[in-house]
Amino acid sequence: MSGQSIVELIKISKALHHQIGEKITDILSFSNEDKILIPATCFDIVREYQAAVIILIEQNLYHSAYVLTRSTFETFIRGAWFKNCAYAEQIDNFKQGNNPPPIHTLIANLEETALYADKILSTIHTKHWGMLCGFTHAGYEHIASKHKEGEIQANYSEEEINHLFYLINTLALFASIEMASLAKHKQLEKELYLKLKNIVAASRPKI
Repeated sequence: MSGQSIVELIKISKALHHQIGEKITDILSFSNEDKILIPATCFDIVREYQAAVIILIEQNLYHSAYVLTRSTFETFIRGAWFKNCAYAEQIDNFKQGNNPPPIHTLIANLEETALYADKILSTIHTKHWGMLCGFTHAGYEHIASKHKEGEIQANYSEEEINHLFYLINTLALFASIEMASLAKHKQLEKELYLKLKNIVAASRPKI
């Protein structure tokens, strides 16, 4: 996706969301137990957020898209942690309305597993979490990105929007891979992982 126009990025991202959605909807089913249903629901929310971010960018609502990207990342991290790391008592604690451990702890736990051993999650968190939180809580970077030549308007480059699409599509693919894993659908898991590798190889910006 690197170097493509915003219109092209929107088209590609829509197609990706639709293609994955068809496979998830038509093939996958999940047992009604907390260890499966809770993370599966998190991953489904990630895919919904991906669709919402695409719509927001299509409508030139870039600031809202950045705000939602923070929620997408956090929702994915929680879902992956519940699936791969959480004990039964931690899931029960969550069901009682309590939060899981802090996000940096969840990421550290996840990066002890094979799928996330490349440290991509901690790299994203270290370099971008502060900025994403700033957008969510109306920090200065959020305010400054609405200034352009003395006027109040969006001030983003195509490179920045490319990066945003890379993040949101990567998270959606990771979530879909995890859903296939939960459903024990090895063929789909492999297919989605190859799609993820292709996207990373073709368009991964510096993060």
